[in-house]
Amino acid sequence: MSPQLKPGVYLDDNPPRQRQFRERRGSKPMQAVVVVHTAENRPDLNGVDNGAENVANFISTRTSYGSYHVVGDRDTIIRLQTNNLAVYHDTSSNNWSTSLSGAMQGVNWSSLTGTLREQWIESFVTMMVIQGQDLQRRGAGLPAARLLSRGQAHTTGASGFIGHGHMDPSRRSDPGRDFPWTEILKRYAEAVKTEYRPSIGSLRQGSTGSLVEALQQNINRLFPSANLVVDGDFGPATDKAVRKLQATLGVDPDGIVGPNTRDAIDSALKDLDLPQDEPSAAPDKVKHIQRLVNSFYDRESIDAEIPVDGLVSPELKRAVLDLRALLNAKSNQYEREARILRQHQETVGHHDV
Repeated sequence: MSPQLKPGVYLDDNPPRQRQFRERRGSKPMQAVVVVHTAENRPDLNGVDNGAENVANFISTRTSYGSYHVVGDRDTIIRLQTNNLAVYHDTSSNNWSTSLSGAMQGVNWSSLTGTLREQWIESFVTMMVIQGQDLQRRGAGLPAARLLSRGQAHTTGASGFIGHGHMDPSRRSDPGRDFPWTEILKRYAEAVKTEYRPSIGSLRQGSTGSLVEALQQNINRLFPSANLVVDGDFGPATDKAVRKLQATLGVDPDGIVGPNTRDAIDSALKDLDLPQDEPSAAPDKVKHIQRLVNSFYDRESIDAEIPVDGLVSPELKRAVLDLRALLNAKSNQYEREARILRQHQETVGHHDV
């Protein structure tokens, strides 16, 4: 039996103490991208499941930021907010993605069996269908039955599902490494009558082909001392280099190049491609800073948006100055961003950022 969707919009009927949603903003329209979470609360595994109700109540009374569009447990699904509004569920995609969450912990999947496992799978499939059909009605399109990488999810026109841990690998791991993506996505595909589209598989020792060649090239860019032969053969030398790279990037050094490792490599490569200090590159540098400022604001749920136009405006200068306090207060959390801003501090005319 599928869990039942409760009527109403919970955060409208129970206004939260701390604002958890706002109008969508920015030039990128709402995408058919759904970020899958687990609320990381202790699950209710006996009798009537009150997990979704407990999470909804927590969100309405919490004094910090964090919410979802939909939350569900084994027997109940609650719509916290409508999809036309942005909720604070992710650090980088609030403006254009939607979200769902299971009232459980990601580590629970390894121990769930029998009826309990089936009930949780059915809950996530039902939430995916609810979100997918609503996005389709709103003109964003039906999300594809596929697991996206972070890079794919951030592409305009993207369609599919992504885990919160894939979207924000440095801070989150939900819905957990044992989350049954293939089984759930296949059932979602059957429910909405679409085609299941498997994701690109993970690379590991023994893999061969063009994807391994690209990996070897990227490792050589990030670690020239690796000096890998770009032959498309994932052998012991490539395995050793992958594990070293994973440890450096803060990813589990298991030698398997899956979504988390690919996203970490993509992020590191973008750092290599930061614009230099030639005058002709100044507009690109300004745009980079503008995007960085907006990312900071989005993380802190500050209702502001700097146009990404390459122009040094008074608003941008004020925003950079305002961020000094944020960087000082959260130096560990924002160490990478602080470093990038300092690299380009002359661009906006401030030498003390």
